[in-house]
Amino acid sequence: MTAVNPILSGACSVKRLDLIANLAVIVTSVALLGFLGNSWYESHHAPQSRVAQVLIGSTVHLTGVDFTRQDKTLVIAISSTCHFCQESQPFYRQLAKTPGLVDNLVAVLPMPQHEAEDYVHASISPSLKAVSASLDAMGVTGTPTLLLVDRHGKVIKTWVGKLDDSAKKQVQSQL
Repeated sequence: MTAVNPILSGACSVKRLDLIANLAVIVTSVALLGFLGNSWYESHHAPQSRVAQVLIGSTVHLTGVDFTRQDKTLVIAISSTCHFCQESQPFYRQLAKTPGLVDNLVAVLPMPQHEAEDYVHASISPSLKAVSASLDAMGVTGTPTLLLVDRHGKVIKTWVGKLDDSAKKQVQSQL
């Protein structure tokens, strides 16, 4: 019978443990990267929620807003505490600066009227109409949500979340 050298046997065990540890690190890293990549993608490319799709065809009623003055109005449902709303402000400012378009925009916030006006006028545009209203009453469950409504207040298109460039172009083309 041949004798097994304990030093060589221990070296094989160490190599095996190193291999297993390295494989575990690689598998964990790949899983973490997949999770983080998916989270990032979903935060920047949120699909239309069922709630947003259900809003199409519903009618929006806002105190002080006369939808009959325009063929289409973009209702921008936002919150001062929403980081996606804050990240979207440059787009909203761009819309408000587009000649002749500011009359087709209404910002709706769930806060007292004077606070809503102060917030919108300071952060987006002093000429943008701001309205205090419950977002739940409009069927909006998350911010930002954009509702394109016709002259009767009927929702004809919705966008939810922070918009990518394609969705921004779509919004602009609809107005």
